[in-house]
Amino acid sequence: MPEQPFTFLPLSYAARPPRIVVVAPDGGERWVEWTAAALARLSTVWGCSGSVVVPSSSVGHPAVARCLARLNPDHVLAYSPSWATFDALNPGTVDRLLADRKITDPAAAEQFRQMLRKEPWNGSAVHAAEEASDGLRLRLATNKREDMIQCNRLFDDDNARELTPLATVATAPPSSGCRGTL
Repeated sequence: MPEQPFTFLPLSYAARPPRIVVVAPDGGERWVEWTAAALARLSTVWGCSGSVVVPSSSVGHPAVARCLARLNPDHVLAYSPSWATFDALNPGTVDRLLADRKITDPAAAEQFRQMLRKEPWNGSAVHAAEEASDGLRLRLATNKREDMIQCNRLFDDDNARELTPLATVATAPPSSGCRGTL
């Protein structure tokens, strides 16, 4: 067997962003606002590269289902907005809750307002998004197995036990990418 010369080949590698599908609540005619809120939150976690935000009502549509199957997502999450987001989309909601509870002391009202804004809003649209994401996760996602689920929702408030904020790992602008050579 003739000897062949030993040669070195340049290698390069790149981290592939996880493919994430976020199922947003569908507020009927306001689905665009809810989808935009979910996209805004997702962009603080990964920068949205390779990710999709879908309103819960469109998850079962055949065309969307085919596209999501081809995407082959790594994770499917339900967007769980906070009361702060709900109040931003429906101004005055928190103030009406204060009035309903007859909280008139300014310090107590501010404390209640701050506490409530960090809590998840659990409207029926959120429950529908959670059900749609659960079904989609079982059909498509890598995190469909119970032993692989890291988290199953994307909440407005950062939680160190769930997803890492993009700002803590990004050292370069998102457009420059992560490439290296060996």
